[in-house]
Amino acid sequence: MPGYLKDRDTKQTVVRGFYVRNDCYRLDRKHSTITIIGKNMKLRYATDRVREGKTGRLDVIYDRLKDAWYAFIPVDVVVAPAKQAVVSGKPEKVGSVDLRICNLVAFYAEGERPVVYSGRAVLSDYVYRTKKIAEMQSRLSEKQHTSRKMGLFYRTRTRRFKHATRAMLKDLFERMKQIGITKVAVGDLSGIRDGNNLGAHTNQKLHNFWSHAQTIQWIQHLCEDYGMDFAQVSERGTSKTCCVCGQGHNGRVHRGLHVCEENRVMMNADVCGAANIWNVAVKGELLPSTTRLPSSSRVMANPLVLRWDYAHWK
Repeated sequence: MPGYLKDRDTKQTVVRGFYVRNDCYRLDRKHSTITIIGKNMKLRYATDRVREGKTGRLDVIYDRLKDAWYAFIPVDVVVAPAKQAVVSGKPEKVGSVDLRICNLVAFYAEGERPVVYSGRAVLSDYVYRTKKIAEMQSRLSEKQHTSRKMGLFYRTRTRRFKHATRAMLKDLFERMKQIGITKVAVGDLSGIRDGNNLGAHTNQKLHNFWSHAQTIQWIQHLCEDYGMDFAQVSERGTSKTCCVCGQGHNGRVHRGLHVCEENRVMMNADVCGAANIWNVAVKGELLPSTTRLPSSSRVMANPLVLRWDYAHWK
């Protein structure tokens, strides 16, 4: 191992891994081996499949938490271009996505039943593992900042959250594909955390749990895969504006319930925000007070709610 890789505290050389240029190793997929040319070193790997294509630099990394070695090889593969969802002669169909915390996503498209992905199970799992990490940290000595078990808990917490989010977006895009969505509009949340101090409990959800920037990036990548256009629009006023009457009143009378007193219409508050994002994306502004969305109160108040069972969204 390179001698300059040293631990910050003990100053001892640590094992982290090594890197091999793409023309200095040979990959044998048939026998599951990697041969380092000129070093008399042959490594066996356990994965059952390696993608075909031009290979890049070999990174052999030691994972101290798992006490195991992993090899990473980037492979250039030829991917067939995604079939465009836009059919010639048919108008563009826009779907809007409103990113939330308690409800991770609210989806709205004109003429379709709204969809809400409840984040309660995902948040509960995150908070449970955060408390476990805090308990472990309280048992450490003053000179010890972390431990192997804590590192594994941190990693598991992150991976479980990412798995739930990716599964949610995959389910959402499959639904959008079925109804013929050609463009996805997402609210721009830049700077939403700036200067927000709402207490320990809410700060944990807003600043630690809610990774909206990463979710938007994944949405953008999936739009490329599914042949849909991606757009970010201003989210200013979408939560406080009624999507039915266009008034700037805050109609939340209960958690998750929005009421328009002028038209006597009840709706899900997150769906109301998603509908406002749809209006900004399609019409360039929030609904004026003289227009109405072509949706009934029953549909807006009772969206399809999907919950995470730690394996699927149902």
